[in-house]
Amino acid sequence: MVFSPQMSQGAPADQSPAVQGIVIFGLCGVCLALVWVGLARVAYDLIFSGVLSNLLTKFLVLAIVYAFGVGLGVTGRSRFDHPLFGSLAQLCAIAFLLLLWLSYLGIVLRLDSREYSVLEYLAFLALLLVELLALGGMRLITSGRRPAPYFALSLLVIVLFQVLLIVYRYVFASTPMSVFLVGDLVLLFAMAVASSAMLGEDAFRAFVERFIEKVG
Repeated sequence: MVFSPQMSQGAPADQSPAVQGIVIFGLCGVCLALVWVGLARVAYDLIFSGVLSNLLTKFLVLAIVYAFGVGLGVTGRSRFDHPLFGSLAQLCAIAFLLLLWLSYLGIVLRLDSREYSVLEYLAFLALLLVELLALGGMRLITSGRRPAPYFALSLLVIVLFQVLLIVYRYVFASTPMSVFLVGDLVLLFAMAVASSAMLGEDAFRAFVERFIEKVG
């Protein structure tokens, strides 16, 4: 067999798109890993130490890195699609779900201790909102696929755990009514709505649209 110069030059050219796709998705993974570690550090400092300093700046910096990483991931999926990209993106989504799960659990336990300020409570809500947005943004990389049912079910488990804590404290332990109950119920309602929306996204969207039509 005779090898022509065209054949020898064609091999590297055929492999270059795949290599570029791997590099782009690798950079995406690095950015998302930095965001995950950063959010985990912020969550730990906030929940266990009550650190509120420069919280907005931290969220802003992480949001920029997250947007850059997701942008690279979308580019990699659209231009250099690879069979492994979908699985790796799903693993990234599971990692952000785990972070949200742990943060929500830690916040529920912190609220149950009744040792927090109004600013800390608002920071708890902001943290969960940021993590929910980060988890929702992963759909841009996973080609818009619906979240797996266990995404919502795992959050609903903690919602149920929070319900049990509230019932025990105010029914069985006969704790006097206080403003802390309002904080518990607001968080409970917000996470129940978010989890239900993930579980039945289409039905939830239809319900919201119908409600807006009636109110409007």
